[in-house]
Amino acid sequence: MNLIKLIFGKSKNKEKQVQTPMEEIQKVENFNSEAFLLELYTKNKVAIELVIDKLKSENIVAKYDSLSITYEENGEKYSIGVENIDFHGNNLAWFQTSSNDKNLLRIFEDGRNFNWQVKDYNFAVFHDFYLLEWVENHLIFIYQGDNRIILCAIKNEEIKRIEFYGDQMFRKESALFLQGFGQFDSVRRITLPELIELEKITIDEAEKENVVPKTLGYEYLLKFK
Repeated sequence: MNLIKLIFGKSKNKEKQVQTPMEEIQKVENFNSEAFLLELYTKNKVAIELVIDKLKSENIVAKYDSLSITYEENGEKYSIGVENIDFHGNNLAWFQTSSNDKNLLRIFEDGRNFNWQVKDYNFAVFHDFYLLEWVENHLIFIYQGDNRIILCAIKNEEIKRIEFYGDQMFRKESALFLQGFGQFDSVRRITLPELIELEKITIDEAEKENVVPKTLGYEYLLKFK
């Protein structure tokens, strides 16, 4: 979830004619599209090149279209948002969508490739994700399932998961603070990157430490980079 989605979010009126990204840009008052796209490319230039080179090594011709990397394979179209990529050392990961709703997390770790089709456990449901970031030698992936948020720490093709029934979270250094639905007096603490759960703290303690969970969305993102 990022600034791109704020600008090019889905229309609430399904019957409304779909507009192009540039047409949507014109609706944002005082928005400089050229400056935004230049900043977006500059910020993600290395990541974009790494993904395109990796796809090229798989004999896939990909192109960058100002907002995403796109390619076609076996009649299916794939898209990789430029902010949905992260790398650390020799490790690379990205999240991609397809025209057939195959949401795939691609991970290249120490020369190995691991692909994971993102689902909400036994349900083929995926709504959004809040974080894709290498933290030390783990890939942290946090996404919205059908009725919960799933926290994942991925290393050596193994996925550790923690379920969270709520929408409020705060990140401070190597720790996440979570407040679940109806849990008004306590805050869960989970350390990164191993997703180790510590003893809960009270909401008063969270206020003193300035780690009160916030509603995830456009105004509060977990991404540090």
